[in-house]
Amino acid sequence: MVQAQWKRNFDGMERLMHAKSVHAFGAIQGELVRENLEHILRDSHSIAESSMKAADEAGKLLSAMTDHGADVPA
Repeated sequence: MVQAQWKRNFDGMERLMHAKSVHAFGAIQGELVRENLEHILRDSHSIAESSMKAADEAGKLLSAMTDHGADVPA
């Protein structure tokens, strides 16, 4: 994700440097902000899904360990 963000930032700077007017610069900057927000939302969603899967797997593992431990006499 970090490498992709670096590339997007570099590409965005290239686009800004080639702006022909102040108006074009502002339009490009607005597009970059919108694109960055979209990527942040997508990346956050992906991270949240991965976190939920990891938490679910950890919960299942702990449950299995607890169930297995309950079968062993003290």
